Amino acid sequence: MTDPAPLHDRISAPHELVVAMPHAPYVVRELQRLGVSAAEQDSSEDLGLALLGLPRDQVELAVQNTPNPSEGAGVPLDRLLRRLYAAFGADYGGWVPTMGKNRVLERVGAAHNIGGGGEAAPTPAAGLPPREADPGARVRVGVADSALWEHPWLAGAYRVAPSALRHDDGGTPDRAAGHATFVTGLVLQQAPGATVEVRRVLDDDGHADSWDVAKELVRFSRSGVDLLNLSFGCLTDDNRPPLVLATALDRLDPQLVVVAAAGNHRTAGAEPLVRPMWPAAFEEVLAVGALTPDGELADWSPDPLRLPWVDVVAPGVGLRSAYLSGKVRLDDTGQKLGEFVHGFATWSGTSFAAARVSGAIAARTVPGRVDAATVLRGMLEHPTRWWRGTVPWLA
Repeated sequence: MTDPAPLHDRISAPHELVVAMPHAPYVVRELQRLGVSAAEQDSSEDLGLALLGLPRDQVELAVQNTPNPSEGAGVPLDRLLRRLYAAFGADYGGWVPTMGKNRVLERVGAAHNIGGGGEAAPTPAAGLPPREADPGARVRVGVADSALWEHPWLAGAYRVAPSALRHDDGGTPDRAAGHATFVTGLVLQQAPGATVEVRRVLDDDGHADSWDVAKELVRFSRSGVDLLNLSFGCLTDDNRPPLVLATALDRLDPQLVVVAAAGNHRTAGAEPLVRPMWPAAFEEVLAVGALTPDGELADWSPDPLRLPWVDVVAPGVGLRSAYLSGKVRLDDTGQKLGEFVHGFATWSGTSFAAARVSGAIAARTVPGRVDAATVLRGMLEHPTRWWRGTVPWLA
């Protein structure tokens, strides 16, 4: 995965605002005063938010024609937001509506250097032994990711909407299309008796925006899953959390354990990159970094000893799991192809370290007796074994 920030200049999400539904009329009225005609694109009762679309040319014209030095630098939407905050603060004694940008997210794929080369691709691997019936029996693990590809090794262990289940259509998919399949396989290796509920939040290239992701995440609150794996994320230009993701997480059951990939973005030139990856950096989310087979921190994984939002590290280099079958595009140009004859691959990334941790928690969860939150609390009570350190039972 490359730094998500440049995507803000490439897709429409930068010209969309997420606003609390009761506040939307006030925001629309203020935007009209500034010469920007906002249109409601979508709304979600579950989130209590509305998505407003803004014409790109009107946004640029609004901040261009009435320059304000206090707005500072930044893309036009950032400047427009600062103008809105200032206007509301002046009119309402410092009060401002709940609003923010619709952010861009990507799956956290594999080892890479930001702006410094390509992403490490999956490589073909031999198969895995058949799954057992336990541990993890009767435990339900939510996975928000790409579409799931039908794979015989996963048979009988997943629930997925037909629209999110892909079949071999004879085409040549991108490597990212196998991300959910790989993640699901890793969960089931740790908890072979579990059922994985997969919801598609990423397209076949591994991209999404925070609005669509949040609408799916909040639906997990009604699905009865015991824990939720999020192997995707974004860096924000101001390092602040995406509003709509924060809202979705706030509306999940507090007992639902949420595990997320900490990102593969530490190596960025001479100095390590320390920016938070969302949703991993939220306080209520368990952020997972990656270890090499030798037990060392992977050079692209955020450092839990330096970054307070990274909670734990687990094996994440050279892992084997279920994957796509046949030819797969391994680079962005489509020139490099891989042949996955057996439908299994070896891959690396904090996405996959997170999936291993999710599976390990599921394996220790016993519905009706010990829930996933209790399992996690038990781990966190032994800081020398778990907190900001390695996961010995995953070695």
